[in-house]
Formats: sequence, structure tokens, C-alpha cells
Amino acid sequence: MAAKTIHQRYHGLDLLRSVAMLLGLVIHAPLIYYTPELAREFQFFGSVPSAGLGTDFAVVWIHAWRMPTFFLLAGFFAVLVLQRKNPAWFARDRAVRIGLTMFVFMVWMSWMSWMSDESLSTLYHYWFLYYLLAIIAGFIPLYWLVARLSTFLNFSTVTRVVSRPLIFVPVAILLLWPLTLGAREYGFEAFIPEQFGDFDVVPFLYYCFWFALGALIYCSRDVLKRLESNRVLIVMAVFAIGSYLVQFFSGAPLIFIETETGFETRNAIPLNVSLLIGAVSTITTVTWSLLAIGLAHRLLKVAHPVVNWLVELSYSIYLFHHFFTVMIGGLLLHTGWAPIAAIGVNILLTFVICVACYYIFIKFTPLNWIINGYRKSWLKLPRRPKQNAAES
Repeated sequence: MAAKTIHQRYHGLDLLRSVAMLLGLVIHAPLIYYTPELAREFQFFGSVPSAGLGTDFAVVWIHAWRMPTFFLLAGFFAVLVLQRKNPAWFARDRAVRIGLTMFVFMVWMSWMSWMSDESLSTLYHYWFLYYLLAIIAGFIPLYWLVARLSTFLNFSTVTRVVSRPLIFVPVAILLLWPLTLGAREYGFEAFIPEQFGDFDVVPFLYYCFWFALGALIYCSRDVLKRLESNRVLIVMAVFAIGSYLVQFFSGAPLIFIETETGFETRNAIPLNVSLLIGAVSTITTVTWSLLAIGLAHRLLKVAHPVVNWLVELSYSIYLFHHFFTVMIGGLLLHTGWAPIAAIGVNILLTFVICVACYYIFIKFTPLNWIINGYRKSWLKLPRRPKQNAAES
């Protein structure tokens, strides 16, 4: 009798994916302070206060690694699911849970934002799903082809490089450096598509690289043991913290200037400055992303009910949160609270509202079929009992 295949569950990476989604509340809660024109839409015509240095520091830090880590984890779990299922099942599942979900919530956001004249093709913060769907559409036939040619292809060199962080990390930084310069504004905020149909090649390739990186890490899973080791974590933390401090306190003042309408890019930035800050930004992104993976994998090896609850909620909170953070932020701007207090209240209220929305509109309704998959849904259609062979 064949031995039963035991599939490992990566609880730490599940947690990291959920935390990265929930951090969307943190970066969007202060949005009203960074975009004065948004404040005008809420009839606030005074001087919009600064969000504060601490908020700037946190928001730029989250932007530095959060979205690349999303795509890396998406690539990792894509190969995991493809090996457990098959390309056809995976294509159907992602077409529904990513494609159909994105369309439904784009329509919802357009309806909720009817006063701002947004069209049905506006991507809002769902651009991540838009790029991810395109990447998966190309990855599935590539995976099928590689699987068919696996007897003729030898990837041992690639997997050996990926399994050695002290070689793999510098190589990843060197390859990502030129892509970073074309995909992120001087290594800072990402260039993202705003409308369905928008497609910038270099930013798309940038996230393709991160997705491929995640796929390679899954194929070289021994690297996870090395990433969670004390030595690698310490080295990664030193470079991650040091590079980010340089990027924020030395790089940002050379690139951006604060005006009455927010932060604007300085004119005539020398090429050598742009290249240097782009390199520092790339080091920051790679080291923080891999540091987060190593820490998450080390800290959580078994299931935990709170983590399971966050995993269940996180995708829905990501889908709902942007509208509520903007609305609550606009209302709190009129209260005269200090920005840091208003941002904290915004994060808490948005989280509570999104949790309520999940239990009211998703968990016990057919919406859960497309967001989390029919198999995981609480609501299922009744099945007709099968007749016994003797009765048929």
C-alpha cells in the first residue's frame, strides 16, 4: 500500500501574509494627511497638518518591503498548490478567488465612491490582484512546460544558489537593482496601474521577479532553515536596519521636498544620487523581506487559533479597508485631534468595521465561495445522497 503523502503547512508564512495584508490599514489610515486634495473632498479647507516624522518613518518602511513580500509569498504558495493539485484546478481557483473577486470589489468601490466620479475600470488598491492575475496567467503554462521537461532540465545550480543566503541575497540585490530604478520612484513609492488596462512593463517585471523568487524558494525549501538561523537573522537584521536608516534619513531628503500640497520630487536629481539611493532601497527591500520570512518561519511552526482567525479575515479586510480608512480619516480630520491619535483611532475603527463586514456580508453568504473558495466556506449547497449500488 502506498504511503500517504504528508503536506507541510507553513504557519509562519501564512501569518506573514496576513500581517502584510493587515498593514494596509496602517499605510492607508494617514492617507488624508499626505494628499491635501483628498482633504478638500471632505470639505476641509484649512492647512492639513503633517502626519509626523514617526508616521512617515513607519509608512515608508512598510512600503519598502510589504508589496514585494506579497508577490514572493504568492509565488511560494503558487508552486505549493500546483504540486498538491494540478494546473487546471489552480487556474480555476485563482480565476475565481483573484479575478472574479477583484471585479466584484472594483464595482463595489465604484458604487461607494460615486461622488468622486471614478469609473468602473478604476483599480483602486486592487492593482495587486490585477498584476498577480496577469503573472499567474503566464506562470501556469510555464510551470506545466517545466514539469514536462524536468527530465531534460537541470536546475540544481539554481537551487544550490537559492539555498545559500550569503550567495543568494547579493545575487537577488544585483538583479533587482535595475528593476527597482524603473519600478519605484527613486527606490521609494511604487509605480502602480490606476485603471484596468494600464500596463507598465518594468514595474510588472519587477513583481514578476519577486513572484519567481518565491517559486524558487519553495523549490529550495532548505533555505527556510538557513533564513531562520541566528547567524543569518542577525546579519540580515543589521543590513535591513542600517540600509533603511540610510534610505530614510539620507536618501529621502535628497529626493523629496515637503510643500503645502504634500511631498514632491526635487528637480534635476543627479544620476549618481538616483543610482545610489536605488541600490540602498533594493538592499532594504530584499533584506527586510527575507528577514520577515525567516522570523515568521521560526516563530510559528504549529497552528494557533488566533493566527487561523487572522488568516481567515485578512483577505476580506484587505478588500474592504481602503474605503473605510479614507472615510474615517476624512471625518477625524475635522475633529482637531493630533494626527497620530486620529490615525490610531482610524486603524482600530476600520479593523472593527471590516471584521463586522466579513461576518455580515461574506462568511455566511455565497460571497465566501469566490473569496475563500467553496471548499472552505461555511455555507454549502445540500447534496443529494448517493444511492447504493444494490438500490440502483
